[in-house]
Amino acid sequence: SYILIILQQLEYSMDSSNQERSNYGYLYEFLVNKSILDMDHNSKYVYKDIAFGILTNIAEYMLENSTKIISLETYHDIVKKYNLTYQIEAHAETYIDEYVKVELLNQKEQQVEFGYPYIHYYFTAKYLANNINKEWSRNKIAEMSKQLYDEECGDIMIFLCHLSKDDYIISSVLENARNVLSD
Repeated sequence: SYILIILQQLEYSMDSSNQERSNYGYLYEFLVNKSILDMDHNSKYVYKDIAFGILTNIAEYMLENSTKIISLETYHDIVKKYNLTYQIEAHAETYIDEYVKVELLNQKEQQVEFGYPYIHYYFTAKYLANNINKEWSRNKIAEMSKQLYDEECGDIMIFLCHLSKDDYIISSVLENARNVLSD
């Protein structure tokens, strides 16, 4: 299984447009994309864009509420809100079943969490990158840039730098790095 993933990743990386990406962000992004494509292939009722959107909305909720675990009821509310926003009918149960199969999410005892920390960090960064022009997101980026020593903040910022080349992100990281390394 790991060899197949590595071979697929090497084949995918032959595309010269992907050579510029950071290795760390690129590899994890590949694994997330592969899991979502597996979901898309395994179920005719799952669509990759919707799967990405729901996970990004879960990360948004977790970030705004400073939590890494949500109730199953909250998960259903997030999917319902997503459906209303985009006027679609994604079935929450179908998606969570598929997320669990590919280990993007874990569900146990009426609670939902990301399957691995890097998945949580990736989708949190994806949310921040998609909302970089909003004041709340910029404030959160500035706050996280001051805490790069913290594993979660540091990894989210790595993914954020990978996903967006916005000057605000780069300047926040550099400014705070200079302050830390001033001596």
